Amino acid sequence: MKHYPRIFTPLFERLQSCMQPVAEFEALATEIAKALRNQMYKKNIWRDAKPEWLGKEYEDYTTWNNAEAFEDLCLACYMAVICKRFNSLQNKLSDTDNIDGYIHRNIGFFLYEAQRKADPVGHKVAIKIRLAVNCCATERGIITLDEKNKIHNKTLLIFRQSNSVSKPEPSVLADTIKKILHHNHSWTTQIYKLASLGRISQKDQVQICDIVADIAQQLTTAGINNCQFKSLVDVMKQEVRAVNPQERAPEEAADEIPFEPDDLPEEDFECWRVWCSQMKAAFKKTPYQKRVREMLPKVFAEREAAVEQLETSPPQAQIAKHLGMAVSTVNEHLKRIRELAEIIEKPIDCDFPFLDYLIGRMLK
Repeated sequence: MKHYPRIFTPLFERLQSCMQPVAEFEALATEIAKALRNQMYKKNIWRDAKPEWLGKEYEDYTTWNNAEAFEDLCLACYMAVICKRFNSLQNKLSDTDNIDGYIHRNIGFFLYEAQRKADPVGHKVAIKIRLAVNCCATERGIITLDEKNKIHNKTLLIFRQSNSVSKPEPSVLADTIKKILHHNHSWTTQIYKLASLGRISQKDQVQICDIVADIAQQLTTAGINNCQFKSLVDVMKQEVRAVNPQERAPEEAADEIPFEPDDLPEEDFECWRVWCSQMKAAFKKTPYQKRVREMLPKVFAEREAAVEQLETSPPQAQIAKHLGMAVSTVNEHLKRIRELAEIIEKPIDCDFPFLDYLIGRMLK
């Protein structure tokens, strides 16, 4: 984890409860507000996003420069980051003398969750298109990324190497991408699946990758050799929202959210994978009959893949059909998995909200 100077930690150590004593609470809340503002700047939320795009409770405000709007957000952040995790943070102090990194990560997760809940359609599209772009870059070699870090809004997608990296006119680029999508038969299928907020299967994800590959190739043919990830995903989000207007209020339907749900740190996913490995190892040691021990990891795997991609966990009926067993049997296996999860300790240094979130989705 990235090392942070001890700013939050000494203030937190003096708290007797999440808001007492008042002086320490106010001092810590002030530092949380500074960190929150910094993260909002980095994620292009502060300048470019309307307050309502972090939740309907902020829809009466027009800018984050409104002191009342930001104060409301800061209080919500403090409650999520400090109050809800007060005991966990106290326990963490028994292992380390610096919990600033954990608090910074909790602030990032707070913003991530706010974005996800405020714009579920845009969130889902962004995740799936990001996966597709990565597929085109790493597996198919159709797209070259201008940097090796994770794909984000400003990542330049290069379709054809050229001495000049000209910036295409935004309106021309958007219109061209729309035309390509409208002539892609797979898109007419996937657009409704994305809009439904349901599960996107592995086969569907391959099709989405094919769609992005088609866009890259046709843009090259049209003389456009690059574009930012944001330019691509904004058009695709707009297309999906157009067939799913009930997911957004009428006054929001024409608006574009100018930021992406931020990529979560790879360490968080690594913690998730370690926890999954611990669960799978535990399945083999359970006192159940051999047949049950063999089926537990299969039921677990049905949900594992969906959860890691932040998709809706497949319902019991779907798992039962896929594995060829009764729904009641699936329910029994899920009950055993939940019971086992209660006695499995989290991986060391993995007490993060995101891990709790993933485990919660798995055991739901």
